[in-house]
Amino acid sequence: MTVGTRRRGPRLRRVLAAAGATLAWTVLLAPPAGAHGGPAGSHVPASNYRSRVLRVAPAVPGLEVRTIDAGARLELVNHTGHDVVVLGYQGEPYLRIGAGPPEVNVRSPAAYLNQSRRAAVTIPPTADPDAAPRWERTGRGPSARWHDHRTHWMGDEDPPAVHADPGRAHRIEAWKVPLLVGGRPVTVTGDLTWVPPPRPWLPLALAGALGGAVVAAALAGRWRPTLAVAAAALVAAAAVDAAGVWDSTAEPGGAKVFGLLGPLVGGAFVVGGLAVVRRAPREALAAIGGGAAALALLSGLASLDWLSRSQLPTALSPGVARATVVVALGAGLGAAAVAAVGLAGVPVRLAGVPRSVPRLRAALGRQSTQE
Repeated sequence: MTVGTRRRGPRLRRVLAAAGATLAWTVLLAPPAGAHGGPAGSHVPASNYRSRVLRVAPAVPGLEVRTIDAGARLELVNHTGHDVVVLGYQGEPYLRIGAGPPEVNVRSPAAYLNQSRRAAVTIPPTADPDAAPRWERTGRGPSARWHDHRTHWMGDEDPPAVHADPGRAHRIEAWKVPLLVGGRPVTVTGDLTWVPPPRPWLPLALAGALGGAVVAAALAGRWRPTLAVAAAALVAAAAVDAAGVWDSTAEPGGAKVFGLLGPLVGGAFVVGGLAVVRRAPREALAAIGGGAAALALLSGLASLDWLSRSQLPTALSPGVARATVVVALGAGLGAAAVAAVGLAGVPVRLAGVPRSVPRLRAALGRQSTQE
């Protein structure tokens, strides 16, 4: 593979430089695709603990409670016609969800403890569970989403049963979150279960084989169709991944769009590079290489823990979700490597070239001169 060195106008180079700066900025600021589910910029890790709501008792028409973000948070939607108050860890009013925007009691210790998954925060002196509530708006109604330490495993180490037999599912504990609906006590109950993780070696091997196949096909002299196929697979995987992330969280649309900004810009670079690959091959390789590297990072490496965890922060089935990571890693890194080789001006059209080192160098030299 050798890339022509035709002179291009300064306008195309300026456009490419500006677009490259935009891509770099986007990758640095946008949270990775596999890290969505919480507020914009937060990371929702995959895990091996499944948290689920089992029942709301007594049942209240119009009240919905579910776990979101791979069990990392609870979501409550209130269409009961009454105020719903979520009680904190000491029985104090913590959240209030009515017909208007949801409110948080800033005097509840839970308002601060729930800001950290490990509750590693300093509670201010003004937080007093016995004090009269002071409500402040915290979102848009009639729903609320919050992290609750009662619904997930808080230990630094796995439970003894998991240590003894990590290959089996274990019901770790039952949990309860108390509510007041129109002043009437209601309890949300659920459970926490250890679900054994898969082994990551096979998908990692598949990703490596895919990346190697992309490079090998390009080395055989078919770099344009190889990049086209790899780029199509890469963009498709990123699109499927983005759809799963979009459906997995109840965040507002603006936060979702910001979270997916990096993959969207990376995909645009890849598609744009393919559109000009014949009339501006070097500029196209720069765009494809940058976009492919960004997608490999944001849709592949950032979600690498999906290959070794059972509970994933996506609406996709686990098999499909892991397949998007494999394709993003393999096709993305393979396409980026091919683009880098082409931009370096290295002649890599090796099909039919003798294997001995002296003849190989001579053949490559002749080919580079001819092209």
